[in-house]
Amino acid sequence: MREWECINCGYIHEGNEPPEECPECGASRDLFTEYAIPGEVWSNFGGEEEIKEWECINCGYIHVSDKPPKECPECGASGDQFEEFIYSEEWDDA
Repeated sequence: MREWECINCGYIHEGNEPPEECPECGASRDLFTEYAIPGEVWSNFGGEEEIKEWECINCGYIHVSDKPPKECPECGASGDQFEEFIYSEEWDDA
């Protein structure tokens, strides 16, 4: 089984194909991409993209994709309120 992520809100769908419509935000099927783990490089629409994590600076929501969402599904902040989240191994020692 595959997983699909709505690039508009971050909803994850499990199934062989993306849903016709996102049950969270109503986005159409063409706004779903195959879900991947941060740091992996995967093929999407004919090109390779590195998957990143994006943090909403307003509420701390983490979005996993090649780019930030258009809007935060938690607080409604616009996509320009996201910064790339960089994990530090130093946090493991705390």
